[in-house]
Parts: sequence; C-alpha cells; structure tokens
Amino acid sequence: MKKLLYTFLAFGLFFSCSLNVFSQSNDSHLHEKTGYYESGEVEYKVISTYSADWGDEIDEKTGYYESGAVKYKVNYFYGKEEEEYIQYYESGAVEYKVDYVDGVIQGEEIGYYESGEVRFERNYVDGLAQGEQKGYYRSGELRYTSNLVDDAIVGNQIYYFKSGEVEFTIKFEDGLPSDEAHYHKSGELDFTFNYVDEYLQSAEKKGYYKSGQLKYTANFVDGILNGESKGFSKKGDLLFVENYVDGKKIE
Repeated sequence: MKKLLYTFLAFGLFFSCSLNVFSQSNDSHLHEKTGYYESGEVEYKVISTYSADWGDEIDEKTGYYESGAVKYKVNYFYGKEEEEYIQYYESGAVEYKVDYVDGVIQGEEIGYYESGEVRFERNYVDGLAQGEQKGYYRSGELRYTSNLVDDAIVGNQIYYFKSGEVEFTIKFEDGLPSDEAHYHKSGELDFTFNYVDEYLQSAEKKGYYKSGQLKYTANFVDGILNGESKGFSKKGDLLFVENYVDGKKIE
C-alpha cells in the first residue's frame, strides 16, 4: 500500500511539473506597435506575439498612406516575412505583389497599373531578380524586355513602340547604362547616347538622318546641354557650331 501511495505521489508530481511547463510555453500575448508620420497620421502598425520561450516576434505589419489608405500588408512566421506581400496604390488598387518564403522573395513578381492591367513581370530566386523581365503598355502591348542576373540588367534593355517595332535600346555594362540607341518606326537609326556617367549625367548625343548620315552632335553634363554642339547637312557639310553652358546657348 505504501509503495502504491509513492507511485501516485510521483505521478502527481510529474503531472504537476508537466502542467507548469505547458503553462510557461503558452504564456504569450499579442501587442501592437504604431508608427506615425510627422503630421501625426499613422504610418504603420505592427502586431507581435510575445512568449517567454521565443520573446517578441512580429506576426503582421500593415503600412498606410498619410490619407489613411492601406499601402502594404505583410505576414510573418517566426519573425520572417512569409506568404504573399501586396503593395497598394492610395486608391486601394494593387500596385504589385510577390511571395516571401522564409523571409526571402521567391518566384514571380507582378506589377500593375492603377487601372488593373499588368505593368511588369519578373522572377526572383533566393531574393535576387533573375532571368527575363517584361514591361507592358497599359493596353497590353509589350513595352520592354531585359535580362536580369542577381538584380542587375545584363546586355540590352529593349523598348518597343506599341506597334511592335524597336523604339530604343539601352546597353548595360556592370549594371550601368553605357550606350543608348533610338530608332524611327521604319527601323533607321534616329540618335544615340554614349554615357560617361550613369543616367545621362554626362553623355554625348548623336542624331542621324534616315539615310544614316550624321545630323548633329551634342554634349550633356548632369543631363543638361553643355559644351559644343554641331549640325550637319544630308551631304555631310557643317551647318552650325553652337556652345552651351547649363542649357543656355552662348552667343
């Protein structure tokens, strides 16, 4: 009988410890953190779960425009972004969406015009954009194509007229534009840019007649006409020489 009593006491002690452990593991509660714009309007809200075992972990984050409209929503799993991330225009229409897996962007990202048509498509592998990306006119025609390697454009990004002809191309080297060529719808070269610095900070522009004959040359600094510009006739004769400073012609 005494042995049986000891057995019940031991079982009761074990059961009591088990309940205590279970109670500690589930001693969790939700709390909300809110960030604000300088104007006092809500910028974001974060819902987190606190537990004694895992500490404070984000469950959900929602961002807002100053108008109060939802800007984005993202869900978390064990503190990492998970599932579909959606960003919205202020009107409430979807701007773009992409999936997260274990805190990293994976798979297809799709961007939309505010009216709902697809604006661009690209793919991610382990958080980096890879492969072909495409952009579209609002009416659905192909606007541009390019190839991505680790988030950087490699080779030519090609833009198209709505009717399908090449409008212009931008050549990228080491992720930066180096040359740009524009075309007439009929296919003849219209003008070119040779970049010295990225995004037209410094560049030389050359324009052409449809025959291919050089029409003019011009230089840009910080995207503004600076230095010498020349114009030529269809026969190649020099027609004018002009000099510019900060976009203004020097007489």
